[in-house]
Amino acid sequence: DQGFNLISSDFQSNKGQLPWPVKNGSIVSKFGKVAHPVLAGITLMNNGIEIATNNNSVCAVFNGEVSKIIVLPTGLKVVIVKHGNYLTVYSNLKNIHIQKGQSVKTQDIIGALYEEDNIKNNLLGFQIWNGREKLNPTHWISSD
Repeated sequence: DQGFNLISSDFQSNKGQLPWPVKNGSIVSKFGKVAHPVLAGITLMNNGIEIATNNNSVCAVFNGEVSKIIVLPTGLKVVIVKHGNYLTVYSNLKNIHIQKGQSVKTQDIIGALYEEDNIKNNLLGFQIWNGREKLNPTHWISSD
């Protein structure tokens, strides 16, 4: 534990200070309008960011309650954690270590991105919402 110090118990007050949902990684797909990776001239709307990481554990970025666990047709899972009016969304998870209704603390592990140990890289989808408004997670997570 790196002893992450948050400024306040209020989600909004920690803008720019939240820990990353993975220990290390880099943002490979930005928030908002992004160019389609294959089709030239096509743009996609990204509701969050995608983080490439070689770390399997995905952690909650703030204290909250697990409000939803969605299992996609692909078998991958999405976890939504509620922090007052705010929601953080973690997608592309293979295994989930928490249950709906459970309280989580900042940096608690909520799931794993993959099962096999030989995978070197994986993508975590990460979104932050305030009610129905999509926010740019890059403005919320710590830049160091």
